Amino acid sequence: MDDKGIIELLFKRSENALDEIKRKYSRLYGFVIRNAVDNERDAEECENDLLLSVWNSIPPARPDNLSAFICKIARRIGIDKIRYNTRQKRNSDHVVMLSELDECLPDRDSACGERGNDIG
Repeated sequence: MDDKGIIELLFKRSENALDEIKRKYSRLYGFVIRNAVDNERDAEECENDLLLSVWNSIPPARPDNLSAFICKIARRIGIDKIRYNTRQKRNSDHVVMLSELDECLPDRDSACGERGNDIG
């Protein structure tokens, strides 16, 4: 099926359009997504997000070049997944580092008590 036919199916809200997109473009958007994410589970999630995003974007959009439209969405979703994964890793590293500091710092109550005695 050609791109215009797929777009028309999307305008008719036919789920067959998603099957046609998978059949025609799965290797292309799979390549874009797998170059962005580092594991298969994330790639599958991104592919599902891509199909949902295409479904929600057409209509109202009527892209002239469906493959470029799909690749642009795939790239954005891949980058979003990288940002999400990086943000999660960064936060968990800080939790570990802070928990290691607990052993080095004095107890909060004893530190406040000592400071209170020095000031007063």
